[in-house]
This record gives sequence, structure tokens and C-alpha cells, in this order.
Amino acid sequence: RSFLVDNPFDEQLKYYADETDICERALEQKKRIYFSPASKVVHFHRSTFSGAVKQRFGIGVGNAHFRLKHGKIPPISIKSIILLCIVFGLIFESSPKVSTYFLVALFVGIAVFEDARSGVKTVMQVIISIPGRVLLAVVDSAGYIYGAFKYFITIYGHTKNQERGAV
Repeated sequence: RSFLVDNPFDEQLKYYADETDICERALEQKKRIYFSPASKVVHFHRSTFSGAVKQRFGIGVGNAHFRLKHGKIPPISIKSIILLCIVFGLIFESSPKVSTYFLVALFVGIAVFEDARSGVKTVMQVIISIPGRVLLAVVDSAGYIYGAFKYFITIYGHTKNQERGAV
């Protein structure tokens, strides 16, 4: 308990990853993390597709902040890099090239692989869920990219305020 008093939750992590941040800071300070089988965690799943989209965006934002704060490599997800390449390819090419289609296929493949790897779904369930899974992966990546920009803007603004003597 004294650890949590000295190391409160990071209020910048408004979107998920807050418990992961606490654990990471505990490990950095050579503290032990214990598992209690009697403890209960309640996780609310979204009941609508729009709620799931908002949740995935928030998860992306929190993941970016956490990874950048703790210097995790890569600081941006592979899916987000591929998504950025696809977007730039579609914007700056007069007609999409084979490389853009390859990146789209790679993005879809990674999204489907992550779903299949969980082992919770059958192959048919994975195939049927591809469109929704890919959309959620795009939203998650967009949240990650937004979170990375927000993190750097926050750090930059904080640095500028310190230079001016403001707190």
C-alpha cells in the first residue's frame, strides 16, 4: 500500500494501461508483484459496435502513452506503421501500387493472426470476424498514432513551461 501512496496512478493514462504502468514502475523499483487468487477483476465489454470502436481507440491511446513513457520497443506498433504506409501510399500515389496492396494484406494478416492465436475462436469464427477485426485493428492503430502525438505534445508543452519557469 505504501508503494501506491508514493506512486499513484498516472493521471495522464486516462485510457487503459494504468494498471500495467503501476506494475512496470513496481518492477523498475525492484518491488515484487503478487498474485492473489481470491481477488476479482471486473472488465466491462462494450455491448455495441460503436462502444467497441471507442474502447479500441482508447486502448490504442493508452498503449502508445505507456510504451513511450517506459521506452518500450517498438514505440509504435507494427500494425500502426503498416497502416501509416497504407494511408500515405493511397494519398500520394495516383493509382495504388502492388506494394500498397501487399501492405493491406499484411495488415489484415496480422489482425487475423492475433485473433486466431488467442485460441478462443474456431477457424470459421476467425474468417467470419475478419471485417470487424480489421476495422477494430485500424481504430486501435489510429488511437495509437493519436496517443503518440498527444504524448509528444504533452512532453513538449511541459518542457516549454519549465523553460519559462512555469510549473
